[in-house]
Amino acid sequence: MKNIEDFNSLIDLLTTFNTEEKCSQYISLKRWGNKPICPHCGKDEKVYIFSDNIYFKCGICRKKFTVRVGTIFEDSKIPLTKWFAAIYLFSCRSKGVSSLQLSKDLKITQKSAWHLLHRLRYGMANPAYKKPLSNIVEADETYIGGKESNKHLSKRATDGLGGYTGRSANKDKAAVFGVVERKGEVRVQHIQNARKEVIQPIIIKNVKEFARVITDEWYGYQDLKSSSYTHDTIKHALKQYVVGDIHTNTIENFWSNLKRNIFGVYHFTSKKHLQKYLEEVAYRFNNRTIKDSEKFNLVLRHSNVGRLKYKTLIK
Repeated sequence: MKNIEDFNSLIDLLTTFNTEEKCSQYISLKRWGNKPICPHCGKDEKVYIFSDNIYFKCGICRKKFTVRVGTIFEDSKIPLTKWFAAIYLFSCRSKGVSSLQLSKDLKITQKSAWHLLHRLRYGMANPAYKKPLSNIVEADETYIGGKESNKHLSKRATDGLGGYTGRSANKDKAAVFGVVERKGEVRVQHIQNARKEVIQPIIIKNVKEFARVITDEWYGYQDLKSSSYTHDTIKHALKQYVVGDIHTNTIENFWSNLKRNIFGVYHFTSKKHLQKYLEEVAYRFNNRTIKDSEKFNLVLRHSNVGRLKYKTLIK
């Protein structure tokens, strides 16, 4: 079988993995190596493969299984050939792909494409793959929900002086908090508000002790030094944006990328599912420096988290 590391286009992928058997063999290789493990009992002593190279049977518990069992692919009627194409489009495009576009590309319903994409997000959101941030870390908040200037005058949230209000003033917008390590990874979370008691526990959870944390002057970041961090502040109210190496340009750049992704590809996200889209954009940002083939393999490696049922997704 051709190495996935040799691929440099979607055509290469579709040409090589053009059957269910080839896709199944590749997932088996990445999941178990050369010795399949029964997902039902966890044993690998007596696992037999059928002649179709798709079905397996465990000689210990006597149960049949495929490579889909225990993964995001489980109980999906969509062929693995289409799953492979979806993974490539989802992980290797700089801004992902919408469910409407994916449904056209794969010739499946928009509902199925939406569920498929959420299964992929379910795999990449697993907290076991996240490590604490260190060195220089920037923290900031933003709000998702459209510009005030685009709203009807009666629905705009203003400060009474002709300008638009800032943090948490508009209840229609969703507050999002993020921490990013310079030249490293980002952690992002949908929050109810940007108060100190909300955002500081997120910093403590995601940032190593004794790291240097840089923020703006928002009162929610006060007393960070008492949490074993070195805390530097850039005063945006005084038109300060860069003072030496004190700035929040890295996290601001991520916010810009996040909003272009949401508004440009998905156009709208509900508050209910917003965290899933945040995880997707963060996942793509965190793996921005690796090759497309590595991104594809990474999604496969993170797929062993069980399935996400549709009724669980929509309830």
